[in-house]
Amino acid sequence: MAYVRKRRRKGSRRGSRKDLDLAKSPDCSKADTLKASAVSYFLKGGYSCFLELGLSSWGARRADMLGLNLRQQIVIAEVKSSPRDYKTDTKWREYLNFCHRFYFIMCPATLEKLKPRLKIDLKGTGAGVMVLNPDTGYLEVVKKAAIRELDDETKYSLITRMAWRGGISKRTNRRTRHYLK
Repeated sequence: MAYVRKRRRKGSRRGSRKDLDLAKSPDCSKADTLKASAVSYFLKGGYSCFLELGLSSWGARRADMLGLNLRQQIVIAEVKSSPRDYKTDTKWREYLNFCHRFYFIMCPATLEKLKPRLKIDLKGTGAGVMVLNPDTGYLEVVKKAAIRELDDETKYSLITRMAWRGGISKRTNRRTRHYLK
């Protein structure tokens, strides 16, 4: 018996993820839209993306979005939907030990309100900032994140977690525009 390869129907997406479609729903929150735009941005850069991935045992620390590229570089994106969200988050500095690059993802209004505080808080951390452009629907880098070294034990622990979890890759999803309502 010969193996017959089935053809996909036009318009069907293999491996489509509910996580990305979440931002298209009418009851979508600002945080979901920012998360989806972060995934879209890093997919374009060749990263496989993981949402809400635990960084340590039992998920004590969870990153909003974690990306891995073929050079084994890990990027973490932490979504901040409001100034209050940023001000109440005290654990983001702990995430720096789990990635090569770290970014905050926010909307322009949040960035404007936090600019003075961000200058002080981000000094010396190497963290970067991205903003969702309301006109284009794409993320733009406001402050580029510095590349830091990551110890091998932590890197392989995270890669193992990602392998078990499965991610969103460029092969299964296209870059999309995301607009805040």
